[in-house]
Amino acid sequence: MRHVPRAYSLAVGWGYMPINHLPVSTTPGDYTQHGIVVDARFGWQVGGLERGWPAWVGFMGGFSYFFAGSAPAGVTVHDTLNFDYGIFVKHALFPGRRVRLFFGYGLGAVQAWVRQNVGRGIGHVTRLSAGIDTRISAHAHFTLELAYKILMLPTFATETAPPEDHSFQTLNLLAGFWFGR
Repeated sequence: MRHVPRAYSLAVGWGYMPINHLPVSTTPGDYTQHGIVVDARFGWQVGGLERGWPAWVGFMGGFSYFFAGSAPAGVTVHDTLNFDYGIFVKHALFPGRRVRLFFGYGLGAVQAWVRQNVGRGIGHVTRLSAGIDTRISAHAHFTLELAYKILMLPTFATETAPPEDHSFQTLNLLAGFWFGR
């Protein structure tokens, strides 16, 4: 083997925001949202090169668009847009089978925008995931994944005001393709 095998992934799916402290409305309250999620990864296989359980490490990027969702009458809730990026690790279980289970995790940064608001939030993301890869050829797999993201957007406290936490969490169901061994 002349070099470490590369891996690429692209997945799309549905996202749900069960915990949302973003300023999506001028009316106080926590509003759940749902929307479209796109995840991409580029990495290298670092384990299981000749035999054993494969593992990959690399870079991840994600894009989410969450729709306003339901709100009580007279309350306006705005859409949100998120972009996250960082590093990931993926561990496969039961190598050599047509269907393999995997789990993964990642750390990185997030930027979030709320439509109709001037600013944006910047913070960090923690990503935990589990799923299955189904081999369709020697170097291509169909992947189905459930990912949980914790997106922290803390702010500074001042002497006159406590910090406002704008953190949120998402639960994503993704389907796509994994290209690599």
